[in-house]
Amino acid sequence: MLKKNLSLTLTLLVLVMGGCTTDEKPAPAASTPPPSPDIVYAQGFYDLERDASMTWRWMEPEAVVRLKNTGKDMVLKFSGRAPIEKFKQPPVITLSLNGAQLDQMKGTPEMLNREFTITPAQQGKAEWSELKISSDKSFVPKEVDPGGTDPRKLAFSLTKLSWEAK
Repeated sequence: MLKKNLSLTLTLLVLVMGGCTTDEKPAPAASTPPPSPDIVYAQGFYDLERDASMTWRWMEPEAVVRLKNTGKDMVLKFSGRAPIEKFKQPPVITLSLNGAQLDQMKGTPEMLNREFTITPAQQGKAEWSELKISSDKSFVPKEVDPGGTDPRKLAFSLTKLSWEAK
């Protein structure tokens, strides 16, 4: 009888433990797109940050993203915010693809959202295109905030960048 009870207990334990374990990873935050092999944050970006509702990457005054060329029309979506409250005048944000200016915008309190259709000719013949994002102003948090300890030079907070077939 003891052997039978032990066997039943072990079986139940295996079933319960099997139901509690999983190889699934937690779902990313709703605003975080899955990593894309078609987008590479090449230079000028800090690590991904997050809070309960969104993710973002701070960038230096100039940053470069590499976008995989497809030979097809692509849609580039860009969203972010300049920390205008840190400056006397709003910063100017410039987006250039392969050396050609796509847009130049003034920072506002609201999120900057832009969408561009990029043709195969704009992508060029190389394997990757270079998207350059630049800001004419930046700040160092520990230099402007009393008690601040962040030594990074911050210019723009990028919240979304996608590169998708049209």
